Amino acid sequence: MTFQVAARAFRAGEIVRAGPEDDLIRDDPSSEVEISFSSEAPVSRFDWHSGKDYAEVLGHRDGEVDLARCNAGTAPLLKDHDARLDSQIGKVVRAWLDGGKGRAIVRFSDTPSAKDVLARVRAGDVSCVSVGYHITQAVRDGEADGLPVIRATRWAPFEISFVAVPADLSVGYGRSDGGTGETLTISENSREETDMPKDVETGAEGTETRTVPAAPKSDPAADLQRALADDRTRAAEIDAMGTRFNVPAEKIAKAKSDGMSVDAFRGVVLDYMGSPDAEATRAGATMIGLTDKQTRDFSLVRLLRHLATPDSREFRKAAGFEIEAVAAATETHKGQVRGVVIPADVTHASLKRASDQIVGTPGVTAAGGAVVDTTLLSGNMIDILRNTGVLSKLGTRVFAGLTGDVAFPKQLSDVTAYWIGEDGGPTQSGITFGQVKMTPHTVAALNEISRKLLIQDSVDVEAYVRASIMAKIALAVDNAGLNADADPDAPTGLGAVFAAGGSAIGHVDLNTAGQPTYKETVQMRTKVKKANALQGTLAYAVSPDVEEHLLTTPKFAGGELPIMLNEGNLGGYRAECSNQVNPADLWFGNWADLYMGLWSGVDILVDPYTNSASGAVRIVAHQDVDFAVAREASFCIGRDVA
Repeated sequence: MTFQVAARAFRAGEIVRAGPEDDLIRDDPSSEVEISFSSEAPVSRFDWHSGKDYAEVLGHRDGEVDLARCNAGTAPLLKDHDARLDSQIGKVVRAWLDGGKGRAIVRFSDTPSAKDVLARVRAGDVSCVSVGYHITQAVRDGEADGLPVIRATRWAPFEISFVAVPADLSVGYGRSDGGTGETLTISENSREETDMPKDVETGAEGTETRTVPAAPKSDPAADLQRALADDRTRAAEIDAMGTRFNVPAEKIAKAKSDGMSVDAFRGVVLDYMGSPDAEATRAGATMIGLTDKQTRDFSLVRLLRHLATPDSREFRKAAGFEIEAVAAATETHKGQVRGVVIPADVTHASLKRASDQIVGTPGVTAAGGAVVDTTLLSGNMIDILRNTGVLSKLGTRVFAGLTGDVAFPKQLSDVTAYWIGEDGGPTQSGITFGQVKMTPHTVAALNEISRKLLIQDSVDVEAYVRASIMAKIALAVDNAGLNADADPDAPTGLGAVFAAGGSAIGHVDLNTAGQPTYKETVQMRTKVKKANALQGTLAYAVSPDVEEHLLTTPKFAGGELPIMLNEGNLGGYRAECSNQVNPADLWFGNWADLYMGLWSGVDILVDPYTNSASGAVRIVAHQDVDFAVAREASFCIGRDVA
């Protein structure tokens, strides 16, 4: 017989002291409360797998209780074990063992919800405490009152809650749901400890012979280092999750500072994604859930063959997957597109290099004829040289799949603090708010691909056809986001905001155009630092001309070391180089504060009729996009304005 012991469970605790003196509890201004959260008292449990009752004992010997999380300040104080940000009312300050019991000091937060619970605790209305804990090691340890005893020899509290009703001591994770939760398997006929060497053996006659080793000694320093490492991992996972789902930076920062678990933060993410703020900006309106493999397998060539020759059963059958995918993406934008929408899953991975490809007379390279040849080596087409995009490398924040105009709330001013005399009063001040808006601007590209190239199989044209449609759009979008595009229909990117004047974007006037000195590069960082914006995804954006100057110009007069020691790094910060940057410009900033909004995927319209005489297929692609600068002070430009 074996027992399935739940690895996670709850136990009731008790309030030891809510203030310095019991008779002064209601007048105590402290936000700290002392509790007892555990003991070695056996608790009756039920194993749904075996149908047997057993007694659970939490060990309190040296080395059996892991209090590192509690003493690192990362264990939350909750209401009713509700692992959501709104239900966190404080944290565990410290924990210790005393007389076979686990004790802790918990501190309530300075929030209305936390203050309400604290007041009710002091008044005696709330008197029940419950602790959630993990069991990672356990052992069979004799019997008590006719029940087999399972002793937890390695366990750790992970949260403490104030509850209206104490936790049901017979129910924990893995029990109430029929045993589908996380469990540990303990043999009834052995004293084998899970994940540890045996400390109890079974004799030949079936009698148990105990061989209990000396209890391991706790190493506080090691416990602290382990807790700190776990906390770094927790923070990294929260960062990654928050960035992926565009959760506001302040929510991510608060979750990390409050010691919120990754599981609890998932609840925050779900709550945010269902909020009005996220509704307008949530990514994925045209994401249809393609896997990475399906995204790679999506063939634009097969789709275009079908669209150009819709009566062909052969082409329709070959493009079955692509037809279903674009139908799903187009469905979300009925009435808003003229052709078909390429799923955003595909377009986000495909805005890369490309060129127009038109097949004409064999051997006429300019017309694309060079690719129609029986001896052509597949996959070895010589592509045109073009700029590389820079904004994606810098870390611009992308909001994909938007619908309608969107607005981001923004705090414009803060409360002012004043020093006042004995009878004076502060001048009234208040917080003001505004919005950062994005409205779709349409960029389009027209390409003509001969039908002969589209249907011939001697060359793997997939990458080139994708590029012919995507690259021109991608580079036009990239340029508009970074520079001031002269077209009045273009979105207002970072350069356009600076060129309009009156913005908070920093500026360092270069002494010589395109040739910044070391001092001037430092001044750019200082501008951002003085604005309290030296944080986030910080990097320089440089042109090849500026990069060459930085690599070949001494940092100090008479010195040998150049301003930029290595390509890609300037003054300890990343430096991305691209011809998309104006030749004499140098940018620095937190690029996560430059927002790019994308509406739908790329809208493709195939026209096989306009050039029907020559057999060329005209392809028109549209993409709706806009940019917004979340905080202008996060950026600085180095430019000679003379």
